[in-house]
Amino acid sequence: LLVGLAALCLAAAVCTSYTGHSDEHTANSRRLEVQEDGAEDISEYDLPPVELPEDHATVVEAEVDIPGPNSAEPPIGDEVSLIAQQFGPDEYAERDHMQMILEGKLGLSDIRFVPHSFKGDQENEKHYDGIYADFCVYDMTLHSKDPSAYPAVRDVMGESRHCSEHRYSFPLREVIDAVREYDARPDTTVRSVSVTGILLHEGRSGATLISNALAVAHPESTQVISEHPAILEALQACDKIRNKHLSEDCDVNKQQRLLQDVVLLLSRTADASITNLYLKMQSAASPYLHQLRTTFPEAKWAFFYRDADVALAKATQRKRNACIKQRRSPSSAMLAYSTTNGIDLEAVSNHEICAMHLSTLISTAFEEQTSTTTGLLVSYDDDIIQSGGQPILDTILPYLGVEDANDDNDVKSRIMNILTLNANARGRPDETKRWNPRDDLADVTDEVKAASSKYLKDDTLKIQRMRA
Repeated sequence: LLVGLAALCLAAAVCTSYTGHSDEHTANSRRLEVQEDGAEDISEYDLPPVELPEDHATVVEAEVDIPGPNSAEPPIGDEVSLIAQQFGPDEYAERDHMQMILEGKLGLSDIRFVPHSFKGDQENEKHYDGIYADFCVYDMTLHSKDPSAYPAVRDVMGESRHCSEHRYSFPLREVIDAVREYDARPDTTVRSVSVTGILLHEGRSGATLISNALAVAHPESTQVISEHPAILEALQACDKIRNKHLSEDCDVNKQQRLLQDVVLLLSRTADASITNLYLKMQSAASPYLHQLRTTFPEAKWAFFYRDADVALAKATQRKRNACIKQRRSPSSAMLAYSTTNGIDLEAVSNHEICAMHLSTLISTAFEEQTSTTTGLLVSYDDDIIQSGGQPILDTILPYLGVEDANDDNDVKSRIMNILTLNANARGRPDETKRWNPRDDLADVTDEVKAASSKYLKDDTLKIQRMRA
């Protein structure tokens, strides 16, 4: 009995000590923010931005609060070292981490900002402030070799123990200054590649399929960055500051500078054969199409959509219904929609919230296409399914830069093979990777039909009529 009581007291002391330590060292903790997107959508994590020391990089461990190696305070007791032992050794701990970034050996994993990062009244009006970037080692060739198994950057990072257990955090401006200086050297082998094309969509509407086809058409000269969380974070920055911190003080020019810098880091390569860079975005990025297009005006863009009822049915499926977060954290487009139409977002159903959200995606693409005569609007039903996919070879891929999709037999063979696979076959055994039409079915309920008819169908029909 005495032994049992002693063990219980010891356990209580350890838990109390660790709980206090967790609160005390929040600034040195960071959860690996992985964008869960079901097939092509996104679920946001509402983690508060964290400010870290400005004079050096900080090593960030995943999931638990452990003082980083640069922390001024030592670990507390043996319980911390026991937790730390759950992680493997960092094989890059003794390396110069900034040099690894410059040489392209460390990849950007995420960014973090604070409420004042884009304030318009700062002394330096050209730069954002207080933004940190996390880096880790991951292998992007996994995507180019098997894009259906690794359809998004999160899948690639998920294969990296280093990204799961060890990441390094730097002030982003410090990194960008060093990168620009390094890349300007005459002896450097690292360079940035201009954005060739941008793929946007309303969710589960064929964008991943085309992204995978781009990856395999000319794998030796193409890099596809699919659903990188840092790009979306940059696009949503001002909206997040408004929603979370109730501040409208967010300079759009500084936000655009952030977007440019994030893509600069992702576009750098030491492979001289890479000449084409494509950005495949999460559906949550679609309201920011105009910002993407003005930031990368030379890039071709395409927007993918599908039948309104089916799109809404899929968007409201369990574990895929991130659109309901638009109720409390609306994009600028969603806020404008609700204000213009006098809609109280707290008073409508989840299906109606999602229908309105999809409507803003459709409307954004329609307005950008009609006002600028740029872009390609792709119907999943007409251009991919009902036509047997021939427009992919005849129109979509050539528009995006794969001009020999229908002419070169080797290129065509690779494309046709990837089109037979499930676009998101992550974790599936080989025998189930083949695309099955039954996987595309959705339960279109009366509630879905009513919400679609009220908020979404008319906008989808506008695109259909324009295409006719």
